[in-house]
Amino acid sequence: MGNFYDTMHSISLTCQAGLESLVHRDSKKLGLQNITVSDRFIQGKADLETVYRLLVGSRFANRVYLELAKSSTQDFDGLFDLCFQIPWSKYIDEGKEIITEATAIRSKLSHLPSIQSITKKAIIKSLTKERDSQHWNEKRGGDEIHIHTIIKDDKSHILLDITGLPLHKRGWRKQAGEAPLKENLAAALVAFSLWRFGETFVDPMCGSGTIAIEAALLARNIAPGKNRSFAIKHTKIHDEESLQNAKSELAAKEYPSGKYTIIAADRDESIIQIAKENAKKAGVLEDIDFRVADFKETIKKIKKPATLVSNPPYGVRLETEDLDDLYREIFDFMGQKDISGGIITSYEGAKKYIDTSLFKNRKLYNGSIESRFWYKKKS
Repeated sequence: MGNFYDTMHSISLTCQAGLESLVHRDSKKLGLQNITVSDRFIQGKADLETVYRLLVGSRFANRVYLELAKSSTQDFDGLFDLCFQIPWSKYIDEGKEIITEATAIRSKLSHLPSIQSITKKAIIKSLTKERDSQHWNEKRGGDEIHIHTIIKDDKSHILLDITGLPLHKRGWRKQAGEAPLKENLAAALVAFSLWRFGETFVDPMCGSGTIAIEAALLARNIAPGKNRSFAIKHTKIHDEESLQNAKSELAAKEYPSGKYTIIAADRDESIIQIAKENAKKAGVLEDIDFRVADFKETIKKIKKPATLVSNPPYGVRLETEDLDDLYREIFDFMGQKDISGGIITSYEGAKKYIDTSLFKNRKLYNGSIESRFWYKKKS
């Protein structure tokens, strides 16, 4: 691996809007240096050892990229030149299929298909020039190399995707309910709730168990990417020993099972069975008390102090009657002393039951649905 292993590389992590502070904290803990934060974008410097820790250990981010070049670009000629000067043969083997992707935000260059086409043209021309050849062979349907060009405020960032499947795909979810949260958003809700691990945690409408499972993974400090692979393995910079070292290093920092009170309930027995299967695959089945019970039954038996985090029905994806009664019950319970946490919802009718002297909110997105995480203020 030589100099590439020891060199400090420019790294970019993307995330959902509203999670930047969590990704910043998380990536700093994993070793990212010289961090800057902007809208849905966290950047910094890392050696290759840290890159592997970021891939395996990032709990809240969407993707990790290696930034290969950046510059102000006003036209397509400038974009071509920026891409062409990158030494692509350091990263890409012949036979890999090169996939270009593009994002443009507040920039003169905004036609995404043209950005993708120019990027791909520059990459191929650079590779063939390095080999003194007219052709570059790509194997369709084989291993893929994804290059993402992000142009933001007329500044282009050429990014090598070393993640592959988005980081929320931990590898443990066998099945999902009808309106599941992404795993990294669920983890973020737990983090925002400020749950004290020695107290009770409850999701009384747990569905396929995502929030409770992520709570257990967070409490036990289990790396979210410990059981998955990453797209870096398709590049020339990959070092399998370093990946396994990162997994071993993070695994050594896990806490043992059995120290937490995490309750996950749902009135649907079949969905509780799915949640148990998911928890088993995630390695935290023994940490979660799964119950078949409705909201009222569940909260009657909660030992206080407790933190509630849940994703109740919105009336958007799921047709649900009596939403008003449900939200009244939720906020009546959460208004009690010794109850903290919050719920994520896009249901506008919920506002009439929320005491804003007790609750704050964060704008978040559950998929494409703009939602609010209403959470209890610190007392």
